[in-house]
Amino acid sequence: MKNMRETSGRKDIIVSNMNPEFLIFGQLTREYLLPPTGQARLDVAGDYPREWLNQCMARGFDTSGIKVLPVNLDVREFISYNESLEVTRINPVTHFARREMTFPKSLLGYQPPDEKKVVEAGTLIVTDIPDAYLTARGALICPMSLVAQTQLIASMKRGEVHTFVLEPAPGSMMPTARRELPALLNGVTAFLTSQEELKNLFWGETHDLWRMAEWVSMYGCEYVVIKCGVQGQLLYEVTRRASRTQSVWVMPSMEVFLRATAKATIQLKACYMEISRRR
Repeated sequence: MKNMRETSGRKDIIVSNMNPEFLIFGQLTREYLLPPTGQARLDVAGDYPREWLNQCMARGFDTSGIKVLPVNLDVREFISYNESLEVTRINPVTHFARREMTFPKSLLGYQPPDEKKVVEAGTLIVTDIPDAYLTARGALICPMSLVAQTQLIASMKRGEVHTFVLEPAPGSMMPTARRELPALLNGVTAFLTSQEELKNLFWGETHDLWRMAEWVSMYGCEYVVIKCGVQGQLLYEVTRRASRTQSVWVMPSMEVFLRATAKATIQLKACYMEISRRR
């Protein structure tokens, strides 16, 4: 399989003959990351310079499913973490100044994306999925609109994909979204969210995170992972669906954003394999 982009009369081609086992769906961004400690990661892996895609291939990724658009999109993404691992995506000038860092020229004019405005050209659709991907075993669905996530999962179920790990977009976790969750989460293996997002979803109903996780699991998913910053993660597990007995776990914080791409990928696959084993 191959992926082509025409640039000034020539075509860049990425060839891949891999049969992927695990899929990742989402948008590639040019990331400007300020972690709580350590070196900033500025303008990494995003819009996507061809050499970056080749580096992905060198790490074992099949890039044949990457769709290269004939239009320019602003895919810059700013993320800043404080000492409590709380995330901020706005006011980059303020955060660079606070850390006494030079503001990168490539970030000038940046505005955080409005999740209420869907950029049609950048929306992932079912026809973007290569047929060869239907033989994969599992898929990670990254943040995007609930409609797009629902359609992707429905499409992948036509093949051999049986394990789905899903993370919603922060702007989607509103009380009005709960009527869409039954269709989205039916058959989803693990649902990844944060305590802030979960509280937004159940605004005004309860402050008990375990209760919220139980309600989410009733929509059909087996695991609910709640990210809680420096407090770590909460894991709610439906151990036997027939009787709906539950297990709850508190796990240490994992600074995933500080891990190298290859190491993070290995851990993600290990997590997927563990979930498959438990099922």
